[in-house]
Parts: sequence; C-alpha cells; structure tokens
Amino acid sequence: MITEDYVSFETAKLLKEKGFPQDPDTCNTVYKYNGEFCINAKSFWNPFAFGILNRQYCMAPTLQMAIKWLRKIHNISIEPFVDFGSGDEH
Repeated sequence: MITEDYVSFETAKLLKEKGFPQDPDTCNTVYKYNGEFCINAKSFWNPFAFGILNRQYCMAPTLQMAIKWLRKIHNISIEPFVDFGSGDEH
C-alpha cells in the first residue's frame, strides 16, 4: 500500500506565504488554521467565499508536490542527504 507524505502544518503555512496555489484543483488536502488535516478540500470549498476561506485554511501538498513547485517556480532544488557517520559509532 502506498501512502502519501504531506508537508507539515508549519511548512504548508510557509508555502502559502510564498505563493503556493491555494486551489483545490491543484491540491485537494488542506490544513485548517487550528492544524487539523482535511483530506477532501473540495467538500467545503466555496469559490464565492474564497477570501474568508483563504484566511482559514492552507493547502497541504504532498512532499513531492512541494518539491516540484519549488523547483519550477523558484528554481530551488532539494536533494536528500544521508549521513552514514564515520562508522565509529556502535
């Protein structure tokens, strides 16, 4: 079974601040501003109240979506780093 890894609530707020699209057609998961995670953003998204909702929620993209957006929009590449240590620790 494959599960998605979503960005943290704090990272989602930073992404929103930097311009990550706040659109349920782009990302269908959100964090409410109390930190609660919601899977189906479209179930409560009302385009006519977008200004109000935009202040109360922020999109919760997967890690892959966030990395792709950072690379495409801001030309920032993220690479994993694995520290295997010096081999002296047991």
